[in-house]
Amino acid sequence: MRISGDALSTVVPKSGGRGSRRAAHSAINTTAHQTNRRTGISRTLVAISASLILIITTQPATAQTTKVTLSDIQQQAPSFLVGATLNRESGEYREGDSFSLEVVSEIDAYVYVIYQQVDGQSYQVFPNAGQPNNRLAARQAVQIPAKDDLFRWRITGPFGEEKVKVIAADQPINVLADPKLRSKRFNRLPAETIKGVGLELGADPIDPEPLPDPDPVAVRWAETEITVNTYPRNHEF
Repeated sequence: MRISGDALSTVVPKSGGRGSRRAAHSAINTTAHQTNRRTGISRTLVAISASLILIITTQPATAQTTKVTLSDIQQQAPSFLVGATLNRESGEYREGDSFSLEVVSEIDAYVYVIYQQVDGQSYQVFPNAGQPNNRLAARQAVQIPAKDDLFRWRITGPFGEEKVKVIAADQPINVLADPKLRSKRFNRLPAETIKGVGLELGADPIDPEPLPDPDPVAVRWAETEITVNTYPRNHEF
């Protein structure tokens, strides 16, 4: 509340009689009372406002965290196909077994292979340090690891249901363009990167419904997903 200057002014009669002095004294007391009352109200309002600000600024933020998984990134209407096959058709592996897969795209494309462990952690396994070039010609199959590669992928714990996601796009995926993501055989991808991939491709990882194309020249992409089940060495199929 703003208190105007006019409300605080006091008019004292010019006559010097007792009545005039009494009237003036009464007017001063009345004005002083009103001023104190208004000042008190103002101070109360200021105190309430300060309390509200304190309450608002000290309320703990309620963060909503949604787990992002590779399965959330889906292409509902692909214009071409990409396929992947495992070295074991059943997709079941024991500890110590050798693991590999073969990928082929229907068109010339940039191909990315991401492996999600049972604990939810994801790794880019292609391109990688041994196979940095992920530009594949149409219908040209690539094996991961390569057939002539001395590196072999062996199954270790933790065990359970895991996922292999293969994404093929007609142009590089910017979120995965960092050279660090192909500097090792297994390159860790945080959840923020997985979400970024979905957003860049036009499929929100939180809601797999396609997003409107922000650019009339949208990226063409396809994906496929394979389930892998891993078990301890003594597991019987």
